Amino acid sequence: MTGWLSLLGNVAFTASTELLLAQYLAALVRLHTSGPQ
Repeated sequence: MTGWLSLLGNVAFTASTELLLAQYLAALVRLHTSGPQ
């Protein structure tokens, strides 16, 4: 049972980290595309 709980926690942590990374990359891309114009 604890294995399942730690697995779920690991998946949730990875998903939230990837979400933060995706938002950060999107902000960077937005800066690059809107900056020079």
